[in-house]
Amino acid sequence: MNNRKVLLTAAGFEELRNKISTLESKIKQESKFIERFIRDSEMNTEAYTESCTNRAYLENELLQLKQVLRGAQLVNSDADDGVVGIGDKVRLTNHRICYEMTIVSSLEANPSSGKVSSESPIGASIVGKSVGEAVIVRLPEGEIDLVISEIY
Repeated sequence: MNNRKVLLTAAGFEELRNKISTLESKIKQESKFIERFIRDSEMNTEAYTESCTNRAYLENELLQLKQVLRGAQLVNSDADDGVVGIGDKVRLTNHRICYEMTIVSSLEANPSSGKVSSESPIGASIVGKSVGEAVIVRLPEGEIDLVISEIY
């Protein structure tokens, strides 16, 4: 994983800390299984190998998440400044259709729950823009015209 600064909202920061805690618990469970295998020579060697592989995978994932956390910069929504930024909730309109989303880092993005990456086509098009500004979002399917109607 590179040492790029990752901007995280408070919710994203907390979610990352929870993932780290969960991984640490899983690693402890795998370690206990491995210790039991070493004590009990009748255990299945295939299960032992699988457990060692799982622990190595979990440790690698934990290391990566800790690196992200170390380099993370916490951002607070500043909707009052009138400019779209990470952590802001926005309402966009296109004729009579209204879209609501929260702009987040790519690490936190989850479009199905309304969290759109600032690096996505929509996010990149609206970050730094103000209420009332019209933007053109270029998508693989074509272009869409949107107006930023609210930042909250």
